Amino acid sequence: MSIFIAVVGFLAWLPASMASTSIGLPNCNTTCGDMSVPYPFGLSPGCYLPGFDLTCDGSRNPPRLLLGDGDLRVTEISLWNATVRVNGTAIRMAKNGTASSVSHARENISGTKKFRSSHGKSRGLRDGGHFVVSSIHNDLVATGCNVLAELLVAGNNNTITGCASFCPRSRWGRTILHIDRKCSGIGCCQTSVNWNLTSYDVRLRQLEESSSEFNRLKLVFIADQTWFATVWGELLNFSAPRPTRPEMEVPVVLDWVSGKVGCDGACRSQYSFCYNDTFLRSMCRCKQGYDGNPYITNGCTDLSIGLGISSGAVFILAVLDGILLTRKVKELRKKKQKQKFYKQNRGQLLEQLVATLSQINHRNIVKLFGCCLETEVPLLVYEFISNGTLYEHLHVEGPRSLSWEHRLRIANGTARALAYINSAISVPIIHRDIKSSNILLDDSLTAKVSDFGASRYIPVDQTGINTAVQGTIGYLDPLYYYTGRLTEKSDVYSFGVILIELLSRKKPFAYMSSNNDSLVVHFVSLLRQENLVQILDPQVVEEGDIELIKDVANLAAVCINLRGEDRPTMRQVEMKLEGLIQGSRKPAPESTVDGGSEENAIPMNSMILQGRGRQSASLYYTCATVTKNIGRKSTLQQQVIEMKDRDGGIIHSSSGRLSFSS
Repeated sequence: MSIFIAVVGFLAWLPASMASTSIGLPNCNTTCGDMSVPYPFGLSPGCYLPGFDLTCDGSRNPPRLLLGDGDLRVTEISLWNATVRVNGTAIRMAKNGTASSVSHARENISGTKKFRSSHGKSRGLRDGGHFVVSSIHNDLVATGCNVLAELLVAGNNNTITGCASFCPRSRWGRTILHIDRKCSGIGCCQTSVNWNLTSYDVRLRQLEESSSEFNRLKLVFIADQTWFATVWGELLNFSAPRPTRPEMEVPVVLDWVSGKVGCDGACRSQYSFCYNDTFLRSMCRCKQGYDGNPYITNGCTDLSIGLGISSGAVFILAVLDGILLTRKVKELRKKKQKQKFYKQNRGQLLEQLVATLSQINHRNIVKLFGCCLETEVPLLVYEFISNGTLYEHLHVEGPRSLSWEHRLRIANGTARALAYINSAISVPIIHRDIKSSNILLDDSLTAKVSDFGASRYIPVDQTGINTAVQGTIGYLDPLYYYTGRLTEKSDVYSFGVILIELLSRKKPFAYMSSNNDSLVVHFVSLLRQENLVQILDPQVVEEGDIELIKDVANLAAVCINLRGEDRPTMRQVEMKLEGLIQGSRKPAPESTVDGGSEENAIPMNSMILQGRGRQSASLYYTCATVTKNIGRKSTLQQQVIEMKDRDGGIIHSSSGRLSFSS
């Protein structure tokens, strides 16, 4: 009874002003329909910081909140995260799209003036604004069959990132859609947005003719990851009716640009502080134990005294009981959700993988410190590497990039890391997503392999495992893509693509030759024609020794052999590169690659190129269809079928027309 009286007395002592807290400046409207407008945002002059003006469109029912005086609709404002959620646009390819069709549009999120582009419809705000498309909250997504989606720097054709979506066909010509929980490249693809952008171009290209009933499903958009995680099933329901409009709205998360608001005098509440996040953005937050708006005077209030005044003892007890019950329910729900995410993220398997990786101490592998598997997306914590990725260094604007010497060192370091995880540790690990953006560089340009989120370990008594296909189109082993069989040779193929990327400075996921060949197919074709200089980076030709370049090109060709058993191991690749870098160019026996045992022999005539003084009529591959069929433009899938048929194997649902080369 005494506790109850104390509670009642304490609540009665609170000033009435504590019952509600303002979110804006005095005499300023802070609502638009059902949307709240907290300061530093505002609807009228004097009610917002410069650049944070919003418009309330009262002509709609209910009223719509717009960013600036543009037409981007605001659906959520988060002071804590310093983000704004707006409705962007999904671009849809015309229903009669052909293999040469391209849909191209521009989005500008940086200011308040609408503009038009010759490439398509554009919308947005004035340049020099405070907002960028968040690189950590959004993904580039494309849906449809046999399409390539690209995110481009606004105003030119420089690709920032991209992904491809394919739909294999059965022997009866029916499109096969075995879509899993992720956009892995079958009917849908999804990739992160690498940069914080104020404006960008998106492009959707048709790679190959597809069934007419799926033409209307070709979409490309940048969208909030959390939104897409909840609607992907509906979007990818190919039997569901589609909207007739060429565009649809999708939510996009915008970050406040660092330094635009800052903390110099912006944090006005007594109980607020200036917070700098890992992306060098400054924002105001309420101190621990306080909640509210840190940008206004007395905006942060003590959570412990946030209860309102009540005149009824029964009501007060009910409120207290309700709070305790609600807290308990939330805790149980949170625990259940963690268990769900743990199971969804293959928690036990990833735990074993992380336990192994965290024990690795290798100069060419990023140190893994730990993981969190109880979130919707598993989080892996790595050491910080300061000098960016190989992708960023290779594909910078301008004529010159990494020197040829540095490229060789990076290739050797990457090979050393892959050889180590493939064969030198007690439980071999397959990385499964080797690409230039997963190779980090330190200040001395030493390669550090990172991002083991897709990795799988292979039991020591097995040569491979059957698993769901995961990786990045352009780098992905085609044999693994079509059969689901993952082996250490899958990493070898991806490394071969890295070598081609280092030689050519072309992007494997976006490159398309004049004959619509992918980078790998075009590289092999030119190598066969002894015309490799056509695709080489001019800087490589200028700085490198021609014989050494040929050796590296031949090594890349062997790594991308269609048959996994005809590829070298990463250990053999490492030894070959070591020898090349050290200048050891002594002819090896015709039956092996440096140091290879007889049972793992790689035919040396598969590494012959004009100018070496040896027989060079043509390149030899155990799977001859790789070179033989280039002239007749056969698909990789057909080559896989021919190879398996020759060996008496069967691949179900893989006799369609999906092509990486057309």
